[in-house]
Amino acid sequence: MTAIQQPSVASIHVTGDPFFVSEIAEQLGWLGSALRPSPVADGVVAYCPRIASLNVRTENNRTPTMTVGSCNVEFARHHYDPTSTNLRGFCWGPLFRNPILAQGYPIVRRPNPSPGLEIRMDIMSELVGSHQVVKLDGRLLIKGFCSLLVATAAVPDVVVWHFLHNSDGRRISYSDEQLNAYAYQTSPDLSLRDLEGRRHIVGWCSQVDELCGEYPSYMPWLRFLLVASKLTNTIM
Repeated sequence: MTAIQQPSVASIHVTGDPFFVSEIAEQLGWLGSALRPSPVADGVVAYCPRIASLNVRTENNRTPTMTVGSCNVEFARHHYDPTSTNLRGFCWGPLFRNPILAQGYPIVRRPNPSPGLEIRMDIMSELVGSHQVVKLDGRLLIKGFCSLLVATAAVPDVVVWHFLHNSDGRRISYSDEQLNAYAYQTSPDLSLRDLEGRRHIVGWCSQVDELCGEYPSYMPWLRFLLVASKLTNTIM
């Protein structure tokens, strides 16, 4: 693989079998989407790589015969308003100031297809500004000064959290009225020790689909992978 860097365009030349070439293309698409400064001061911006043009030809004058392809990769951009309440599972948006999403890439399959951001518990706590989990009045809480996370659901191997915060920086209380707005339900048997070995997803929504007695044979993947511009840790 060789690369030629120009002021606004990078030309990448890859030689190998189709699997190697496609793997390199996927990685370059992710890097081109995620590793760029955000064009907005606030909100989430998603970039999705797409092939703008593709040309494939076979060169018969070589031994063995070689197939040569060329394409231009562009990055479609979409801006998500962090104050929007129309997006399911988007309560995690205010956790960051102006993060970048690399869109179009699969993540590990979830037992529940609801959207949200999967994040390690230690990073989740650091973002809120707390280093402890508290069990209070049957709720599991991670509280910082002006924001907190409350566990809203627990399914096998996964705990779902809802993010609450005061955008004006006011102190938030363990008995904040926002906690009483919805009936958060988690199993009373869920202990603090149970949290250590589970996956954690921030992205609860009060509007859910009831599928009692059903278990879909196909669970769609959420094709979001987040890279926050203000973090040095790898999320997910």
